[in-house]
Amino acid sequence: MPAPPRREPVMQAAPDMSADIRWRFGAFVVWETQRRLERFGQAIRLGSRAFELLLQLIARAGEVVSSEELLAAVWSGVVVEEASVRVQMSALRKALGEPEPSDPCEEWISNIPLRGYRFNARALREEVGAASGSDADEPAFAKPPVPLTRLIGREADVERMLAALDTHRIVTVAGTGGIGKTRAALHAAQCLQQRRAVATAFVDLAPLVSQEHVLGTMARALGAPADAPDTLQAIEQRLAGRELLLLVDNCEHVLDSLPMPIAALLAALPGLRVLATSREVLRAPGECVLRLAPLAVPEAERLTLDEAMDWPAVRLLVERARDAGSGAFNAAHGSLLARISRQVDGIPLAIELVAARLGVQSLNDLALRLNDHMRLNAAGKRAVPERHRTLAATLDWSVALLNEQELRLFRRLSVFRGRFDVESALGISVGVDPDTAFDALISLANKSLVFFDHDDAVAPYRLLDTTRSYAATLLAQSDERPALLRRHATLMLELMQLATADLPQLSEQAWAERYAHRLNDVRAALEASDANMAASLVAVSAPLWYQLSEVEEYRDRISATIALIEHEPRPDQEAAAWLHTALVGALLHTGGPDRALDAACD
Repeated sequence: MPAPPRREPVMQAAPDMSADIRWRFGAFVVWETQRRLERFGQAIRLGSRAFELLLQLIARAGEVVSSEELLAAVWSGVVVEEASVRVQMSALRKALGEPEPSDPCEEWISNIPLRGYRFNARALREEVGAASGSDADEPAFAKPPVPLTRLIGREADVERMLAALDTHRIVTVAGTGGIGKTRAALHAAQCLQQRRAVATAFVDLAPLVSQEHVLGTMARALGAPADAPDTLQAIEQRLAGRELLLLVDNCEHVLDSLPMPIAALLAALPGLRVLATSREVLRAPGECVLRLAPLAVPEAERLTLDEAMDWPAVRLLVERARDAGSGAFNAAHGSLLARISRQVDGIPLAIELVAARLGVQSLNDLALRLNDHMRLNAAGKRAVPERHRTLAATLDWSVALLNEQELRLFRRLSVFRGRFDVESALGISVGVDPDTAFDALISLANKSLVFFDHDDAVAPYRLLDTTRSYAATLLAQSDERPALLRRHATLMLELMQLATADLPQLSEQAWAERYAHRLNDVRAALEASDANMAASLVAVSAPLWYQLSEVEEYRDRISATIALIEHEPRPDQEAAAWLHTALVGALLHTGGPDRALDAACD
């Protein structure tokens, strides 16, 4: 077969610091000069070779580009084999994922046997001028997390959300835990951004310990100062004249303090819309409530696989099972898959938990064991709503399958209020070999009991809210909770010491990326600490409170810790003196009352 005519590689112009070349396709944006790939505004990690391959392909979209041409362009002057193209192409395809149903192709990149590769979508090329200095310096909105899996069975619900947002300025997606409220709301926000180019800001309230922190958390997510004299006014000034969708997630535990600022912002900002998720409605003025039901399940006992796949609960079960490494399903499996989806009442979280088992367990065994277990654990809980019993039984059953090391780590991880890294997980694994604890963490992630975010390089692990509550109940039932709370506080103390040491070594942004997510864990540790630990933690965590503009709260934390010290039988005078000194600084920073300042100085 004659070799294809040789094409010159796409030549990249020298970077122009005043402009960039931007390519758009689907939800993706490729920035040539910045060497950056984004999806819905979220950066996607991509190696330099894979990025160059993408540039070569999108610049010649619709054409077949041979491996020889790609080698010459991407590995110019380097002797490598054709296998290098295949390896990098595999990484590129994984980063891009599968196109959405609304995209113009079934796969982004096709391998044409014996010829090369073809990019199947049309890529729009744009020249973009550099941002003005004021825009570049302006704090960015907190962006929603990028979903790692395809949304299944919620298409109609997403359209309901979009239609509601067309006619209402606040829409609440309500439903029980594990029903998929967040996932559906994220997809709706993405669709709105695609259709109308509306910016989105994301506020996750799940980690909050107290309702008092709602406004500060919202301010940080919106790029407004959290310690301004009037935080609400600062947010209004930040958003004035903008069209924005504010996605507020996990509202149910802060309903006493959230509706008022939401209503005030909506009244002051005509371009603002709010999409909230909560187990309970917010009861805010003008609120439109959309209740999310479980995924539809088949009622028929005998179904073929094709018939069962008409139901979204079964489709979700099959796709997540395949992700977990299950074997192929055939026509005879339709009835078993339908039965399992009914047993978990179509609740997405429960489906995902049981689907994870199909990577290591047969479908027949899963259906049998799940049925027996659910019946046993539902008994004696008639006062609990049926769906809550089903989800609890699913968690009971999943945890019952853990070995001793996994179970111990699972309940211990509930002490973390937000994201955590491997070192933190090992840090609360007192008395356990680090390798054993690490293996247990990976196993819990594989079993969907611990969530892992591939795009988070700092703290990629977390427990989902319902799972964390369940694990916290297990910890409370054990005899190790007091010791674990002390260990958690000690861990926060060590981390804040490290944060203080890193402060002069890192830029403000890099420091915040590494330590800002610890704020809620520091709050929780202070709540559970005795006087001496609280004094030490308050002292060493000062940079965190100041860097995150939470100085007013820090001032109150100092005062509360001073009260603890003074109520000790033998107060630590040195610690009290340091705390009063810190209080003077916080009062000066926040403009506290003169009487309090005089007392602290005395």
